[in-house]
Amino acid sequence: MLKNIIALGILVCAPILSIILVNVNYIEYIDDTEVRFIKDNAVFFTWTHQNDHGLFIEPSLDSNFRAIDSINFSFASISSSDLVNPNNISNEQVKANKPNMFFDYIFEKQNTDGSYSDIGGFGNMISTHQAIKTIEIANESYLNNKIQQGETNNIISYLNNSLKEYGEGFMLIPILNKSDIISTSSAIDLANTLNGGIFLKNDNISKYINSTWVVGSYVLSNDNMSIPTAETTYYGIRAFLGMNMTYTTSELLEIWFYFTSLYSSIDGGFSSFIGEPSDVQSTYYALSSLKTLDLGLPLVFDEQKTLSFIFNCSKV
Repeated sequence: MLKNIIALGILVCAPILSIILVNVNYIEYIDDTEVRFIKDNAVFFTWTHQNDHGLFIEPSLDSNFRAIDSINFSFASISSSDLVNPNNISNEQVKANKPNMFFDYIFEKQNTDGSYSDIGGFGNMISTHQAIKTIEIANESYLNNKIQQGETNNIISYLNNSLKEYGEGFMLIPILNKSDIISTSSAIDLANTLNGGIFLKNDNISKYINSTWVVGSYVLSNDNMSIPTAETTYYGIRAFLGMNMTYTTSELLEIWFYFTSLYSSIDGGFSSFIGEPSDVQSTYYALSSLKTLDLGLPLVFDEQKTLSFIFNCSKV
């Protein structure tokens, strides 16, 4: 009789107890020391985002990448400017508490799928490439430590998931199911940087890159809708070289003719494509590509005119 009562009690009480445990939130109390620690760190983090005018800013991955990629901190004049070297932070409070604050801030922008983005969950190949290259350019040893500790393995997984079926290029984001030369170039560079080049052995990746080639230039995608630009050609060249492929002499000559056709002897700049006005980004893509391939400048190139064009594009 007693056993029956106990069994009945278990049958009745167990579901009620389960409902209580599932639906009642677990409350954990933290002491005053922990509260103070959290508040101090929150205030400190907020303070690091305040500029000289008292405004709070959220630096983007893109702006950080372009700044680090553009500044040579070895120049003596940098120390007397307002530019802050992330490897040599002058603020004693930051230096003492978080000497790697800049690099930690970038690295912790990672999403669960291995991508990087300013807004959590919205990563893509370009922003992921910018994040890792920013760290590599500014502090390669920091990145190497992350690689050795296995903290970049999920980035490799993200690259693998972004590779289109059969290896026909890399996609900006996996759900697009459409590869492009810029994303492909970014993925190849990331794979080589993070020692993940093993899946670059897929021959179809090289075939995809070559399918975007159009007489000395590259288009965004191997469809009939794309046209070659200075930007897509710049990334096409980087993707081609990243796969350890070699141009023939005639192909190099075609590339030289292509960029020469974009040069304006009137203002000294390069345009995105033939017939367009010159712009500073295309000028960078053209000059960088010609230098990378060790090709000469256009025959009518005027260095002073080009320098003036670049200076006039700045906001001063």
